[in-house]
Amino acid sequence: MVEVTAVSAGRSARRQLYRLPGGAERVVNTRCATVVNDIVNELCELIGVTSEAERAEFSLYCIVAGDALTMPLAGDEYVLDVTTELQRAHHPFYLIFCRSVWHHPLRQDAPPLYTEVLFNQVAPDYLEGLLLVLPGGGAPAPGVVRDSASVAALLHRAAGLAEGPHPRDLKFLLPKPLLALREPRPGKWASWVSAEWAAARTLTPAAAKARVLQVLSRWPLFGSSFFAVRRVCGAGGPGEWREHVLALNRRGVHLLDPGTHETHTHWPYAELISTRKVRSEDGTLFLDVKCGSLLQQRVTRLQAEQAHEIARLVRQYIALQRDQAHGTHQPNHNHNHVH
Repeated sequence: MVEVTAVSAGRSARRQLYRLPGGAERVVNTRCATVVNDIVNELCELIGVTSEAERAEFSLYCIVAGDALTMPLAGDEYVLDVTTELQRAHHPFYLIFCRSVWHHPLRQDAPPLYTEVLFNQVAPDYLEGLLLVLPGGGAPAPGVVRDSASVAALLHRAAGLAEGPHPRDLKFLLPKPLLALREPRPGKWASWVSAEWAAARTLTPAAAKARVLQVLSRWPLFGSSFFAVRRVCGAGGPGEWREHVLALNRRGVHLLDPGTHETHTHWPYAELISTRKVRSEDGTLFLDVKCGSLLQQRVTRLQAEQAHEIARLVRQYIALQRDQAHGTHQPNHNHNHVH
């Protein structure tokens, strides 16, 4: 009825605002017939992502004020159906375009907006310490220490600053867990970062952002989506609960120790048979992950508020890897065996 009224009043299109990570915004004329995939394609065009396979890695999310979880929109959803419903209910919201799957390598030839979008997705996770592995809870490997000093100098330059970083700036430039370690001490970090500044200061802010992505792309947890989950040991009975960080990336599903980010369990996509969402009577959401071969299978039950999004991303990675193996790309991921 709303659509009929809008069309008869000549309002079948709306200038809809879409956000990109980092605060950039784009207005796209959005019609009644516009689906989410149309918008994803248009915004991919804008950042120089032209191949259909690579466009499948980007999604449109709806963030509603007051909701803890972001809602990914299905590719075939009508955008105005979503926005009209939210506006009618007076829920403030915004639509954000970002990369949800990191299967393809970083593009070297992309326009600055591509770097801007990815940099603004990666930098907050990096500074939060999500990409960092601390073996045994101690200092990271020497290569990681060197990279972190280099990235700190680059982040300072990426912010457009011409003067070298001051020791008091380090709390904005280093991952939080590094600052909490007893060793290396802050004085060491300050001297390492200022040694890296000589190279960083010669770059433009845009080139510094691209360099941050290049350095971090060598880290095993780069390009991961992170979720807080609890693992039930002994599903079905009153088993022991353990907190984990679940990291999804092109190498598979990883259950990490929440403090050190060491991998407890790793499932390559080739071993994943299915993921099944289960809601208990009290409304708790679980994800049953079935792994192994057809002859020998085991099920791990995870409690995860974002079970829907985890299952969707697993499905997307499997589709991308399968299509790559077959040399094809099927834009519709709904026919996968993981459901």
